Amino acid sequence: KLFATDDGRLLLSTDHGKHWSESDSGISTLYFNGLFEGNGVIFTNGPDGLFRSSDTGRSWQECDSGLFAKRTQSLRPLGSTLFSISDYKLNSTTDRGKTWNLVQNFWPSTPLSL
Repeated sequence: KLFATDDGRLLLSTDHGKHWSESDSGISTLYFNGLFEGNGVIFTNGPDGLFRSSDTGRSWQECDSGLFAKRTQSLRPLGSTLFSISDYKLNSTTDRGKTWNLVQNFWPSTPLSL
């Protein structure tokens, strides 16, 4: 599977890029910071929140419950834990993005990246 963004749309190809279809059902954002796959779930984030797909990108659900800010700047895995940074806060999930927990608050500090 290949994903791409074009003019605010998230696109999916299942045939090595020969054909593309929209794959943004359930996503309210028009700008995507990136895609990440971990533990059988695909994540994308943008200014309107964090979204997950457990059906290889056919549908998406918002998954920022427990995050302190909608905008997630970075996502990184470590084993079976996924970490995110949002609004100077390091968060983690161990249930594939269903719930998030605050790990560390870095405010006031310099911006963070994973």
